[in-house]
Amino acid sequence: MDKKFLILDGATGTEISRLGGKIDKASWSAIANKTHPEIVRSIHEEYLKAGVDIITTNTFSSCRHVLEGSGFDNETKEINESAVRIVKEACDNVSPSKEILIAGSMSNTLALKNERGYPDPIFIPTRKTEMNNYREMANILAESGVDVFILEMMLDEERSSMLLEVVKGIGLPVWVGMSCSENTLGEIIGFDLSVEREGDIGTSYEELKPSYLKNIFNTLKSFDPDVFGVMHTDIKTSYKVIEFLLSNWSGQVMSYPEIINSDYSKHENKSSISPLEFANVCCDWLKNGVNIVGGCCGTTPDHIRKIIELLD
Repeated sequence: MDKKFLILDGATGTEISRLGGKIDKASWSAIANKTHPEIVRSIHEEYLKAGVDIITTNTFSSCRHVLEGSGFDNETKEINESAVRIVKEACDNVSPSKEILIAGSMSNTLALKNERGYPDPIFIPTRKTEMNNYREMANILAESGVDVFILEMMLDEERSSMLLEVVKGIGLPVWVGMSCSENTLGEIIGFDLSVEREGDIGTSYEELKPSYLKNIFNTLKSFDPDVFGVMHTDIKTSYKVIEFLLSNWSGQVMSYPEIINSDYSKHENKSSISPLEFANVCCDWLKNGVNIVGGCCGTTPDHIRKIIELLD
């Protein structure tokens, strides 16, 4: 696909929640491919109608050890295959003649204990099992027809490297999306999952100590990904990560921030900024060297549509 800019879709999980689909505390939106395929398909279709170039599969949290936390590990193949099939159906329904890239979402997320994002120690796999599960999922997505792997919420060095090592062996392009936050000193670190964790997951879980952006970047850069970017990160911090990437990475850069303000228990999803405000930010990034933009949690088809309108 030979275009100066590529427009990625927006949030899937928070849209599934907003539209009444299944959000599971352990595996987020993964099982909606099974329980609410019509909602997942309709979300993809709305992004396609908005004019995107890339649709992301609803597979962020559908690795076997994550699905195990929801009791669906024996349906790993079916859930991942369904996710790709649903995207293809949406493309056929809305944009049969347009070249659309299908991005197979993968992450090193773990089965969560609750909605606050804390891993459940019961379902933390051994390193060998984790690698095998990544390999299984990557092969399913590749065989089902994804065009690229988009690795989401890469926020550390060790476990992100495990996932990258697996997907680089498949042979498809690999896009890396780092998730970042700022510590109390204003330093950019991997998205901090350890905040307020004490006493919540037990002593069997080894604390994930946040890594500095530079260390994460240098480690993951060694795997030679095709695209580097920042995602699931607030806009303020995203600007800082983009500045770092444009100064330290000669390849393509992407950004798709979160703008979330949600209550999943009530199926409420409130975006923190308007589509126009969001689109102005993304267009500013494109003007200054970013190649791929889209949205993460809290964004809607209206946010993505407004980017495309401003670019036309």
